[in-house]
Amino acid sequence: MPSRLAPTLCLGDQRGADISTPRRRIQGALLSIRACWHYSRFVAASARSSRQLKTWVKRLVVAGLASLLVAGAVEWYRTHHVLGLEWTPLRVPLTLRGGESGESTFSVTHHGLYHASIEVRRFGTSEEIGRVLGTAWFKHDGPPGVEATYDIRAATTTLVTGGTGPPWTSSSGAEFVGIGLTPTFTLDPGVRYELSVRVRKANPELRAIESRLVVAADPSRRKEAAVQAALLVPVALCLGAIGVLFVIGAAVLARRGGRPDAAT
Repeated sequence: MPSRLAPTLCLGDQRGADISTPRRRIQGALLSIRACWHYSRFVAASARSSRQLKTWVKRLVVAGLASLLVAGAVEWYRTHHVLGLEWTPLRVPLTLRGGESGESTFSVTHHGLYHASIEVRRFGTSEEIGRVLGTAWFKHDGPPGVEATYDIRAATTTLVTGGTGPPWTSSSGAEFVGIGLTPTFTLDPGVRYELSVRVRKANPELRAIESRLVVAADPSRRKEAAVQAALLVPVALCLGAIGVLFVIGAAVLARRGGRPDAAT
């Protein structure tokens, strides 16, 4: 009897072992799958955080370089297109003698209002200047010391014709006395202009005095350019400071991203 039951018990024990072993294997496989899933999530989160960090670093670098580039462009525009404008495109010697004439070519760097004038180097006192120039300078009495006509042409087209006739417009500077020629005129860049002047009458005392023919931009345009240049300075400085801050921020983020504990 015992000898017959023993094989049965052994067989039962073996069947129980055969049933429990696949269950443990399945549980182990499930645990492995779960561990792999959690690990893959951790790796994905770390990679995503690293990619976001790199994206922000790139954005800050691009924004910083763009700000610095715009700041440089603003400064270049202020230097070359505002302060670098040619306010006196023509200044040539002129002999103040009756019957004298001359021609000069010139061009301008910006569109605007211009005026022509005859400048005489200061000599003596204001009374002596007034006596020589007469009504050509301020409100002195007597005949005008200078009478001249002029015209400006572009190619074969005459743009303006004028002279020193009334109304007189004059100005004075530190070294030269300016006798205005009327009327004023508007010029454009990229065009070659030719100015012709004819001195019809001049006080003989002016022959020995240095004189010149001048074309200059309207003073109001110079004031506008000075204000514009002053306003562009803080704009360029602010853009440059923002660009530097962006670049520094990108460097700080990149340094943090390079540490071993940055992903954790």
